[in-house]
Amino acid sequence: MTNMPSTVQAKYEDIRDIIKTGHIAMFHGKGLYTKIIRATTGIPTHVGCLHVEEGGSVGVWEALNTGVVKNFASQRIIDYDGCVWIATLKPWALARLTNHAAMHEYLQRNRGARYSWTKAVLSFFGQITRIPGKSWGRGKFCSELVAGWLKAGGLDLGADSTPTPFEVANWDIIEQIIQVKGDPKEIGGKKK
Repeated sequence: MTNMPSTVQAKYEDIRDIIKTGHIAMFHGKGLYTKIIRATTGIPTHVGCLHVEEGGSVGVWEALNTGVVKNFASQRIIDYDGCVWIATLKPWALARLTNHAAMHEYLQRNRGARYSWTKAVLSFFGQITRIPGKSWGRGKFCSELVAGWLKAGGLDLGADSTPTPFEVANWDIIEQIIQVKGDPKEIGGKKK
């Protein structure tokens, strides 16, 4: 992990053309679940995979309480009740993502997978990666989906396979964080 870049503001439609497979959507909502995560780990409180599909549309794949789903990124941003950011990757990290077919296959294989409430609760306390060798079942947690997707493409982040959303925002692969929805807000640590 490293110091994260500062946040810049832009409209999604103005940056749509720079989005690449491997970039990460980050979210911060307004519900109780979000408030608990923010108080214990920080912002963002949820992350998703941005995957440029054949034909150029951008999908956002997420592990939600309804399971792993795919939506059009543009519509998800419009519908989301809260702040949304796009985290772009550094050129060296994008260069390591050589197997986009495997990334897509990973997402398809996990589509519909149930949500892991155990991992979600542990993320409240920032504990997912703190218990080495412990498996928390087959369900998917949002940041686990992102880490597995990047690994499938060739970017192995090592032992950090089930990070919290806040830890994702701190990965040293992040080049820029662009806020595309919500009142200006910096990605950051616990609410004081």
